Amino acid sequence: LNLIFADLYSTELRDVRDEVFDDFSSNHGHLGSPKHDHNNRRADPGSAIVNSIQDATKRMKIMRAGLSRGLGECQRLYKDELWDCSFYNKSVTGNLPDFVQRTLPYANKETAFLHAITTAGILQEIVSQCAANKITECSCDKKAQRTSRCGNNLTFAAEVTLNLLRPRPQGNNDRREIDEKNQNVGIEVFKGNYKNCLSRVPKKCDKWQEVAKELKNKYQSAVKSNNVQQQQLSMGKVFRRNHMQLLVLTYQDSSPDYCQRNVTAGSPGLEGRVCGNDRKKTRHCRSLCRQCGLKLMRERRGSPINTVTVCRQRKRSHQNRKGHNKGNRSP
Repeated sequence: LNLIFADLYSTELRDVRDEVFDDFSSNHGHLGSPKHDHNNRRADPGSAIVNSIQDATKRMKIMRAGLSRGLGECQRLYKDELWDCSFYNKSVTGNLPDFVQRTLPYANKETAFLHAITTAGILQEIVSQCAANKITECSCDKKAQRTSRCGNNLTFAAEVTLNLLRPRPQGNNDRREIDEKNQNVGIEVFKGNYKNCLSRVPKKCDKWQEVAKELKNKYQSAVKSNNVQQQQLSMGKVFRRNHMQLLVLTYQDSSPDYCQRNVTAGSPGLEGRVCGNDRKKTRHCRSLCRQCGLKLMRERRGSPINTVTVCRQRKRSHQNRKGHNKGNRSP
């Protein structure tokens, strides 16, 4: 896994993002900058700094909102599965991820999906803010809708997303290439779902769950990186980043056993996970617990009437418990 979940407002990260956007501005110009955009009626002195994508605080807020959107959808999609998009390190959801190697160091299928879904989440956030006229460099007012300019905001949003996610190159080149490829999958899937919609009714364009569902399907069919290379060599083709290759999630490491608690891999394990209380979910949870050699048990939480179903270790036999203190009983 490859995402570090660290404070997005740290000085070091802010400096990296500023350098990235300095490069972005020098290559693309200060798009829609209040000093030069005389046609932008919203570019007044009171709102220009707050709304400009070149403002560091604005970028951090967009990153934060987009990453939160991606992680939230990941947790919704996988809430009833063995890997439920939760992590041993609880700061994952507290501080949100940044895309550097540290906390989650393995490039497995789950990391591939996380890169794709959170990248799509950032892209969704930028597109939504463009549609709501909250960024000076893009607009979706009535005039823009008549001239189909809103569709151009998708290109703008994709460029900004990539620049937010890709600071100076560091670490393993092969690993970085895999991560960037998976980020591109998130962008391409998003663009494929939103392209026609944005050119027609941008403010009513909401295909986020369709994007997430398609990315989940790609997670299930993810391909190991060395297998991709072998297929390309056997076909006698030189590697090219064509459209079909961009739409394949890639990984290089095997997934850990998510039944077991594994601090290094970031797996919290299944024991102790609270499952649903309705009849249908209880059957599913019981099957999930058995898959990991656990038993679904009902526990009190607070008041006697407040109970939850939890995966727990099976109770030890009487003989195995003889040598233990009476206080150490299975729940």
